[in-house]
Amino acid sequence: MIQAYLNKIIKRVVNFSLLTFCVSLFTLHFSNAQQLEAYIREAESNDPGIRAFELRYAIAGEKADEVRTLPDTEISAGYFVSEPETRTGAQKARFSLRQMLPWFGAITAREQYAEAMAEAEYLDIAIAKRQLSLSVATAYYRLYAIKAKQQVLEEHIRLLGTYEKLALTSVAVGKASAVAVLQLQIRRNELEEQRELLEKDYLAARSSFNTLRNREENAPVAVADSLVIPEKVPESVITDLRLHPELLKYDKLYESVERSEVVNQKESAPGIGIGLDYVVVEERPGM
Repeated sequence: MIQAYLNKIIKRVVNFSLLTFCVSLFTLHFSNAQQLEAYIREAESNDPGIRAFELRYAIAGEKADEVRTLPDTEISAGYFVSEPETRTGAQKARFSLRQMLPWFGAITAREQYAEAMAEAEYLDIAIAKRQLSLSVATAYYRLYAIKAKQQVLEEHIRLLGTYEKLALTSVAVGKASAVAVLQLQIRRNELEEQRELLEKDYLAARSSFNTLRNREENAPVAVADSLVIPEKVPESVITDLRLHPELLKYDKLYESVERSEVVNQKESAPGIGIGLDYVVVEERPGM
């Protein structure tokens, strides 16, 4: 009789839990996706490694702008201590203006090389963000798993408390022995020990998660009560590797090597210089 009564209680609890789960399933899935996305964005904005990659990308972009400019114009002036004599008179001073020009196509080659290197630096940012996103999601789901275990454990402890009360009532009326009560108490103590271990695991997991967010270890973390696992992974996630940042980075590095060879060829070509000299000549007397 006691077992039948307990089964009836368990059935009611299970039915109520299933009803609550079905009603809140969609809302929890949507809010969890937004919540996790917010944590990922926060981790990205606070991560010093990503900031370093962004700085390197900015520097690479500035270098790409620099290669488009011509070398500085050279201006020089000189005064003749020993004045050379010419047909029109003695030379007093000389002023020179010179502009060097790279070989045809050299600037374009440098620009393409610098852009390839800048794109490779940008892909480092994308790779770092993907890796951080994976770490944050993994840590978040670990927190969810521990929290879900805690909820199940709390429910079991609560049910054992109900069973223990029923067993004590049965012992009082002579329908059960004290051994059954003792067994329930032992089982509840075991579950309480597991609850303490899970609490320690949760604190450690929360500390790791907050480290990824670059926050204090004991900062509070909001974890969803339920998650929805997709029945089928999108085919593009499995088959389309052309857009994978790490593969694209190797393509850009290979392209930069090719561009570097072109730059070396252009740099080995002779340069072109345009100049203008102006010499101050002292007017010869009598002319």
